[in-house]
Amino acid sequence: MQNTQKDILEFLNKRIGKSHLEKRLKMQREHAADVYNRGGITKFHPENLEPMMIALDILLKITFLKKHAVKNSLDIRIEKNDILSGRIPQKFHGFTILQLSDIHIDGYVDGGEKLCEIIRRLSYDLCVITGDFRYLTHGDYDRCVLLTKKLVRSISCRHGVVAILGNHDFIEIVPGIESEGVTFLINDNKRISREGQSIVLAGVDDSHMYGTDDLPKALSGISNHEFTILLAHSPSIYRKAASMKVDCCLSGHSHGGQVCLPGGIALMTNTNAPRKYIAGPWTYHNLKGYTSRGTGSSGLPARLFCPPEITLHRLLLFPV
Repeated sequence: MQNTQKDILEFLNKRIGKSHLEKRLKMQREHAADVYNRGGITKFHPENLEPMMIALDILLKITFLKKHAVKNSLDIRIEKNDILSGRIPQKFHGFTILQLSDIHIDGYVDGGEKLCEIIRRLSYDLCVITGDFRYLTHGDYDRCVLLTKKLVRSISCRHGVVAILGNHDFIEIVPGIESEGVTFLINDNKRISREGQSIVLAGVDDSHMYGTDDLPKALSGISNHEFTILLAHSPSIYRKAASMKVDCCLSGHSHGGQVCLPGGIALMTNTNAPRKYIAGPWTYHNLKGYTSRGTGSSGLPARLFCPPEITLHRLLLFPV
């Protein structure tokens, strides 16, 4: 495990290349400067917080919904989704993938204890985490890494944990979390083998804030006959993914709106993808997709008419 900032940067430089790392770090610095140094004043100010989150917090308080909304942030639902395809290898029929997304683990009011408890009771073959480990988009990330390590220790499956970064995540968190056995896909791919057959997981870096996603690179070396699942933090990549013959795309980012009107009608979607792509299963041409409502909460530890979720995806060869 890398201990110093210099060690971390050297590791990442070898891992993803100088140009990608420099672009990512530059964007991170610019974002941090915008939050902490607006107007040339070198300290943090409350007015630099998202105005919508401040307004929402006030609204929840004056409507006496704040306590209920915070309680809902721990009402984690287990959603089940079947992915049917004639391209799934026979040995992967019934293969189950646990998806966690938008964990924002250092924002949990219970430190993630209930999430760990639920995960320990589940049975699955592989776990994927589709970005946003951290609660804030700026500042220190040590507590996030520490709590994520604790979470990873509650995950038990034969094929391990594969993850991507989200727009809340500084790239420096990668070595610390990987020290617990997690594999990050940063515009890269990985084959999962089972009884002599395989599927491919591809993962892109964040497209929403940093623009460092590179789908062609992530899909490099994958043949047309291989069943490919893309991990992309935002579902906004759906058109490009479909054009490049990806079979399935697992995303998050939108939180399904997080604080919604009755019926799950989102007030904010935080993505330029159409509303039908912001939560649950969807299709676009031959691409099958799923967007998680998120496992944690962002901005505020609060949920209304949009409970957090962890998702069990079952691969089914169709027709069998």
